[in-house]
Amino acid sequence: MWTADAILKRRLHLSKDYEHPDHILTLEKGTTVTITKGREQKYCVWGHFGLWDIDETYIDETTIKIISK
Repeated sequence: MWTADAILKRRLHLSKDYEHPDHILTLEKGTTVTITKGREQKYCVWGHFGLWDIDETYIDETTIKIISK
């Protein structure tokens, strides 16, 4: 599976329901994240908080460092 580390170029909010601030995980601009190819978007970010398809505008593509092809 293709996997890489990359840096966020925008703040990213992740939540299952967005109904309460305590249910939202915020990853700040400049945070290094692990990504794979997305199911419905270009990228999927993953970690202990789950798997999330994200738009490519969140990833600074100049910082992508491939971990696994």
